[in-house]
Amino acid sequence: MNRRPRHHLTVTVGQASPKPPSDPLKAAESALQHGDPVRAAKLLHEARVEGQGVVPGLHLLAIAMAQLQRFDEAESLWRRLLTVPGQEKAVLSNLGRMLDKAGRSEEALSLLSRAVELSPDDYFAQLNLGACLHTTGHYARSREHCLMAARLRPDLAQPHFNLGCAWEAELDFEQARTSYDKALAIDPAHQEATRNRLFLEHFLPELTPAQRLAHAIERADALCRTVTRLPLPRQRRPGPLRVGLLSADFRTHPVGWFLSGFLRHIDPAMLQLHAFNNGPKSDDMTAHLRTAFPVWNDIVGQGDAAVAEAIAAQGIDILIELSGMTAGNGLGVLARKPAPIQISWLGYFSSTGLPTIDWVLADPLCVPPGEEVFFRERVWRLPHSRFCMAPPADAPEPNPLPALSQGFVTLASFQELAKLNDRVLALWSQVINPLPGARLRVQSARLAKREERKRFLRRLAAAGIAADRCELLPPATRAGYLRAHHDVDFILDSFPYTGGTTTSEALWMGVPTLTLASPGMLERQGEAHLRNVGLDDWVTHSERDYVARALFHASPQGLRALAATRRALRERCRVSPLFDNQRFARDWTQALLAIQAQHLSSQ
Repeated sequence: MNRRPRHHLTVTVGQASPKPPSDPLKAAESALQHGDPVRAAKLLHEARVEGQGVVPGLHLLAIAMAQLQRFDEAESLWRRLLTVPGQEKAVLSNLGRMLDKAGRSEEALSLLSRAVELSPDDYFAQLNLGACLHTTGHYARSREHCLMAARLRPDLAQPHFNLGCAWEAELDFEQARTSYDKALAIDPAHQEATRNRLFLEHFLPELTPAQRLAHAIERADALCRTVTRLPLPRQRRPGPLRVGLLSADFRTHPVGWFLSGFLRHIDPAMLQLHAFNNGPKSDDMTAHLRTAFPVWNDIVGQGDAAVAEAIAAQGIDILIELSGMTAGNGLGVLARKPAPIQISWLGYFSSTGLPTIDWVLADPLCVPPGEEVFFRERVWRLPHSRFCMAPPADAPEPNPLPALSQGFVTLASFQELAKLNDRVLALWSQVINPLPGARLRVQSARLAKREERKRFLRRLAAAGIAADRCELLPPATRAGYLRAHHDVDFILDSFPYTGGTTTSEALWMGVPTLTLASPGMLERQGEAHLRNVGLDDWVTHSERDYVARALFHASPQGLRALAATRRALRERCRVSPLFDNQRFARDWTQALLAIQAQHLSSQ
């Protein structure tokens, strides 16, 4: 699945005024520092800080509202504080950062620039301006302000984390890794630095799955040392198995697409589903997914400890975490062990390293026998595929193979540029250059920016791929993206970070992907998809085989076979494990029941 960390820069809020003078305000400030804005807001409302106009209390309440994503209320409070003499410096930084988080980044940039102008030695002003510059794509300037913040407060991890995000946005993974390591040296329990640090390792082809596991265990153990596990219930409640799904991605997102097809086929007499939604945004997919859950919990802004207690209070038998090392993950919750059985699944493709996660759901193709050693969790294999895709809504019918009418082959990639490392591009050059007239079509979000296109063209040239053989395109609408497959003969996969969502969507559109598989769940992701629809001849295991197979598929004989495959592929997908949601719902349910039975038998 195409997943990478969203570089959301969580910013420590500055103490905008002297320490609150009364106990309720001190308690509210403490609640905010411990990640519990719900309690902070309750305390401040009870103290009637709005009616009394207590300046420190209004600051704290605005911060609590911002952390709860109640941006209109936070803005109103900070606008009110701007009218108070002497509060401009304190308010500008926090208001600007909140507007940035609310998607009003250009407004935020003006306010934050003013904050730095007024207080160039203010740590929070520098940090927040750097974060906003990152949001607006000014990565070099973002780094300048992150470095200034780090010089002002060398004892804090956050500026190094933000700096790592800026380096990662420019695909400089070595510099990013160095910055994240600096953040973790200061604060070993910094969850976002841990998340980004471990996730970016999947973009580094020199690292093996075993090395990634060792790093994950090291970081997970550091996290677990900072939390206390909850006591487990002595006895489970009667009735269906209570299964909690914890995610920030119950929305239009690959996780949402994979969930939406099979959840409606779950038998409520067997499983009672509880959603724990940590996503700040909702959309039509969120509304659709809500109908599959008898119990829905919105947990945005609640601290890990509070969420863990809520999960335990609901008597969850099996808690499934869907994000792994991606944004909004619940690893801080699972470290507290709020459920007797905890599982990692769907949104991540490596070990979390957490000793409190019992299982990872996999399949025989992405984790074949012998590769369990790459996980700290035990591996439970679903019989066919570890996930199932809902057929893309309103997808057009596949068209005839374009090469037959155009007289040349079009090879494509819809992957994020971060996955296209130098080894990938060098191998692609060995495919494209021997094919007269062949075109490479790359469509990716980063290519919307002229500087990114120029940078990528330089990388292609260094790999030996001429610019006149390439078509670089910005992202399209969902419908436009699916129609773009009409222009493509077949797709060249990236490695070691292989395609997931894009591969399955391309298959539905009649377009195979040529993949290079190697040990590791992520490295075998493309292989699993292709074998599940019967395209074994599109799976390779060496660079030499990859090139040879690509050249065959682009040959006259290969194109004739490819044209026939294209005509039949949608129906083949429809009945395959990759798209048969009813079968997957049965397999998934039986797996959870079997895991529960095994757990009970071991008591």
